[in-house]
Amino acid sequence: MWEVGLVKQGRTIREEQVTTGKLRRIIDGSYLPLALRLVLGVIFITAAVGKLAYPAQLAAEAEVVEIYAGLFLWLPYKLVSAYMAVLPWVEAVLGAFLVLGLFPRVCSAIFIPIVLSFIGANAVLFRGALGTHEECPDCFGMLYVLSHELALVIDILMLAVAVLIVRSRSNFLRLDLWFPRRYLKC
Repeated sequence: MWEVGLVKQGRTIREEQVTTGKLRRIIDGSYLPLALRLVLGVIFITAAVGKLAYPAQLAAEAEVVEIYAGLFLWLPYKLVSAYMAVLPWVEAVLGAFLVLGLFPRVCSAIFIPIVLSFIGANAVLFRGALGTHEECPDCFGMLYVLSHELALVIDILMLAVAVLIVRSRSNFLRLDLWFPRRYLKC
């Protein structure tokens, strides 16, 4: 089946296939995708609760919109303001879908650009390009106040988790599999 004599950068092709197979089994296993799905869902639900339960003052919210408007210069200000108004609700609904196992790959694929916007905003604020901010102004609302360094690390980890969930083929404890396939066209 495989030629043991073929060598690619010091490793035989069979060794490379075994390593890739082990990684694929870990990603597609039962418990790791479930744990990643739950962690990402709980993080987004917590962020949504922090933003919805402790609404920021109008000036502080306008400051966050200014930060995102400074980051996304090509977008109209009203679109950025609408994004910031809808964001907690999107986080809550998609986070709940992840926890329940409803369309986890689709939810994670939607979270990837959202997390990329978080990374961009925190990187700009960390660099000090839009003034001096000592903490992330709207990461978890007033529920948890994070430094930019910690917020940036959490955002990068959330991006990695979302990508792993999108790449996973695991069907362990997913509620969307209980629906008849004829109703699920996605």
